[in-house]
Amino acid sequence: MIRLLIGPSLPDRVVALDLIAYIVIAFIATYCIHTGTSDFIDAAIVVALIAFLGTTAFARYVLKAGRPSTNDEI
Repeated sequence: MIRLLIGPSLPDRVVALDLIAYIVIAFIATYCIHTGTSDFIDAAIVVALIAFLGTTAFARYVLKAGRPSTNDEI
């Protein structure tokens, strides 16, 4: 959580946010296994998809930030 709040760089913060998302997914899965219900599996899937999309969006941002901009790109 500290790395997310005061991380020295943006990639450090993204990795910390991914780690927190995966910990939340693990807690949800552990709870579902412990109680024997599958009520919150949908929530774990949604958190996983949001974490994946966030990481993908960040990777695209870093990829585009490294390129010089041209006017003839579509």
